[in-house]
Amino acid sequence: MTVSTEFGQPPDRLGAELDRARTAIQAAAFLGAPLLRVFAGSASRTDRPAAWANSVKCVRQVCQEATRVGLPIGLQNHNHGGLCGTGADLLRFVEEVQHPNLTVVLDCGQFVGSPGASGLPARGSALAELIASVRETASLARHVRVKFYHPGRDGHEPSIPYDQILDILRGVHYSSFLDIVYEPIRFGGEDVRTVLPRIVGSLRARISRSLP
Repeated sequence: MTVSTEFGQPPDRLGAELDRARTAIQAAAFLGAPLLRVFAGSASRTDRPAAWANSVKCVRQVCQEATRVGLPIGLQNHNHGGLCGTGADLLRFVEEVQHPNLTVVLDCGQFVGSPGASGLPARGSALAELIASVRETASLARHVRVKFYHPGRDGHEPSIPYDQILDILRGVHYSSFLDIVYEPIRFGGEDVRTVLPRIVGSLRARISRSLP
């Protein structure tokens, strides 16, 4: 389950964000959700150091309150001015929250360097930065989101090197879900009903190649 939190806001607006998170905790616990996804927020309305401090404090509080109902909190990386736009940002944030109930939702399309984060094809140094961020944070991930924008005929996504990403996930013994996110509206594309089977086939083929 997801709650879209914006904890980078000034202090007088954080109460409403915390209330939103509390409502989501209650709903997720009632539904038996295995994880509640949250976001650190951005620094668009205040300076980054203050936004960072506010967000760390709020995420820690959310973790504490969710612990009472046995609900893990999954922090997702997010760019577009977000506080956790790179692997280094996400690592530092998790370290500063310092709560055992905090885990990571790793979104392969929301680190700096991904077309989903910048709106531009990932090439050269941008692509290298994306891969570095995934490598830095993969061992923390409890849930992984794999983004697709322009899948080819075989279902392969040309802008994100999933062969490399899957190798990284294997290296940290990741054994949970791959959450497929297809975004045809922003970038254009075919109907999800025709493209999704190809995406699934492509991922399964790449995973099976590594099996004994």
